[in-house]
Amino acid sequence: METITEKLKKKILEKGDEEISLEVNLDTPSLLVLNEAPYYSLKLGDSYIHLECFWRAVVNSKIVFTSEDDKQMFGLDKPFDLIEAFQKFFSSKRVSLIKIKHPIADLQIIFEDGSYIEAFARSC
Repeated sequence: METITEKLKKKILEKGDEEISLEVNLDTPSLLVLNEAPYYSLKLGDSYIHLECFWRAVVNSKIVFTSEDDKQMFGLDKPFDLIEAFQKFFSSKRVSLIKIKHPIADLQIIFEDGSYIEAFARSC
């Protein structure tokens, strides 16, 4: 059985410069893992997508946190915990679609309720 990573690579080779969409039917929810700040990996089934650029989480058309928010105070009693926030918003949701905008490689990981993680380069 092909992993999500293998399916994405195959689609990229087939489509070239077109936008790529991959429908995903996972039995398990996703999990965000801190590799070494500020680098995170998103575990999707038996695959990992490494997020080594800026990314943000969008729920109900609002940005709820970004990759740069971890350990920020924001007037809170304790520093913001990005992994905890991810678990709160996404741990029970399943990924339904992955989109890659080629050739700029913006990435959207879309969950079953329409919320999503969006990764993109902030500079050329």
